[in-house]
Amino acid sequence: MKHLIFTILALALTLSACHTTVENYRQSYDRAIAHRDSTSAEASAIYGADRRPLDVQTIIDGTDTIELRVQRVAAAPNGGIALDSVCAYCVVVAQFKQEFTAKSLRQRLLDAGQNAFVLQTAEPFYYVATSTHSEAADAIAAIRALRSKSLPITIRKPFPYLLRIPGR
Repeated sequence: MKHLIFTILALALTLSACHTTVENYRQSYDRAIAHRDSTSAEASAIYGADRRPLDVQTIIDGTDTIELRVQRVAAAPNGGIALDSVCAYCVVVAQFKQEFTAKSLRQRLLDAGQNAFVLQTAEPFYYVATSTHSEAADAIAAIRALRSKSLPITIRKPFPYLLRIPGR
């Protein structure tokens, strides 16, 4: 009989202590918001270092507006191009954080008969580019030609844009 009374008493205490209240939900919500705000500063940082802002310029060529970004890049391993073959301007059609995704898109473009290669940054980001040029005018003409082609991918703003590699 004693065991039954203690069991019922323990069960009653347990059941009465486990209910949720608006206050419990509010505290949980506030903790989640505080955690989100404390980690949002880290969202702009990769591996604990702040990303360098890109130098973004706009080229107006007649009625066409083309974005020009300046950033140091390297040829990705097995990315379809050697670094010494990359000229000063590249036509970029996509950007990814995953190397596999960039190389998969490159392969889709190659299967469709389009030239494509992968460049990478130090952060690392992977850019899928379709052509490289030594002169900006040639790169702008390549962007115009690319816009008129039927590609196996959907290109969304801000793509395609020109990537200028400093020092080339």
